[in-house]
Amino acid sequence: MVYKFLVNRLRPFLSDMVSPLQSSFVLERGIMDNAIVLQEVMHWMNRTKRDREREEHDHEVGLIEGI
Repeated sequence: MVYKFLVNRLRPFLSDMVSPLQSSFVLERGIMDNAIVLQEVMHWMNRTKRDREREEHDHEVGLIEGI
């Protein structure tokens, strides 16, 4: 009973008290939010790495053709 009272009193302040990086146990935050952000970051990193490798390859091919 005491816990329910405390939870109800703290509920309006809970989202301010919990870090934005924590996505569970706060209303309007989904447990999958962090997983989705991680997936997007990994996709961006892989794309960036792939683009950088392609540029290096194109540069090397250009140097070889210029010889």
